[in-house]
Amino acid sequence: MIFEFIVIIVSIVLLVFHLEFFVIILLSLLFIHRIFVTLKKENKPNIHKKYFITPSSLSSKLLTELLNSNVFEGEFHILSKASVNNQNELTLKNIRMMKKKGNIIYSNIENRITDILSYSYKNNLILIVNEEKIPKNLIKMFNIRIIDISSILEEKKEELRGRKLKVEITEKVEDGYYCKRKDLKDVIIFLKNGEYPLNIGEEIDVEVENIFETPQKRIIYVKRSY
Repeated sequence: MIFEFIVIIVSIVLLVFHLEFFVIILLSLLFIHRIFVTLKKENKPNIHKKYFITPSSLSSKLLTELLNSNVFEGEFHILSKASVNNQNELTLKNIRMMKKKGNIIYSNIENRITDILSYSYKNNLILIVNEEKIPKNLIKMFNIRIIDISSILEEKKEELRGRKLKVEITEKVEDGYYCKRKDLKDVIIFLKNGEYPLNIGEEIDVEVENIFETPQKRIIYVKRSY
């Protein structure tokens, strides 16, 4: 905003002195600046949801899979920075992934369920747990949304399992490939990495291995079919 204000003031002064050429240059710079600001905003993570990640969830491989599948994106609240400095490699990996998916905020509260529930309630957070048993009276008292990731990735025995599909490779990630298929628009299709290099846009035959449901998406894990 300050840059735009300065450009407008300078342009007015230049017009007074009939220096239209320099005014055109300044306005062109202003236009380029606005495009840059707009693109920068669009490339920022979509901070549309806020979560509190309990220590048990933070050290879970299930959280890794959900982050990798873009199920959770936004603002992630965890305990203090000191509480994760000496954690295992999986915890540190999840923290790195959360930084890519949004923002991390250290709450600096004690690792007590009442403190976590109170903090989540005050900050309007979705509480992410991993098999933690929370007394029903506390859940009722704080009235917040709780997601247990241990039950999110339950395998579904559906007719699609074992089915052979032709999919298109859309994106290469660290441990596999994302794929798409026109008649499966509302699902994530993920091919775990193998010995084979694949190209973006390449069509291949795959076989459905597992199907998982999340609160927001369906994830289909496939393997190469020959």
